[in-house]
Amino acid sequence: TLFEKSAQNGNLASMVFIADIYNKNKQYGEALKWYEKCSKAGLTHAKLVIGRMYAEGQGTSIDKKKAELYFKEASECGSAEGMFECAKLLVEDQQPNFKKIMSLLFKSADGGCGEAMNMLGLMYREGLGVIPDENRAKVWFTRGSDRSCNQATLNLAKMNYEGFHCTKNGKEMIKDIPAAIELFTKASKKGSIVAKLYLAKIIKSGEGCARDETRAGELYMEA
Repeated sequence: TLFEKSAQNGNLASMVFIADIYNKNKQYGEALKWYEKCSKAGLTHAKLVIGRMYAEGQGTSIDKKKAELYFKEASECGSAEGMFECAKLLVEDQQPNFKKIMSLLFKSADGGCGEAMNMLGLMYREGLGVIPDENRAKVWFTRGSDRSCNQATLNLAKMNYEGFHCTKNGKEMIKDIPAAIELFTKASKKGSIVAKLYLAKIIKSGEGCARDETRAGELYMEA
């Protein structure tokens, strides 16, 4: 095709197009070959994709060391997503360096990465490398949700539904069911099965909303 001829002649836009098409069609071996060419041409997007392919074993065997190398290269190019992926790999270590992980996550979040914001929320909620702080967790989940990270939206919804301790009010448990319903609805529309199950449970019982067993049944079926 015209794109293939252009790509073979070194046109970077065509090379990316070909790589993305192969990747979309799950022809990972061919996709990897073209992404590697794009990476050598200096394309940060390609470095990220290659890193993920090595991390997940797509088109190649799983190789976390190679994945890390590509994520670091992307990070050095200023990629917030690359920094986040480096942090994710560090979490998998037997003895995670939480100080380094938090540093990478903050830099990634500063670069606008919603997934990093969500992970910061998890770190504060679970007290991983930091003192547990549900209020900070809520702030980071909110920021992640605002950056279209669906997992952050789900985590924020769960906090509002299950309740969280508000530092200002001592040990008081704060719940906001209407906000939880709104957030579960938002997350479910973006494909979250967990959000649909929570929403079905809430609607079936009529908790903070009109009871609707028919709609609850539809949500269970969708999940």
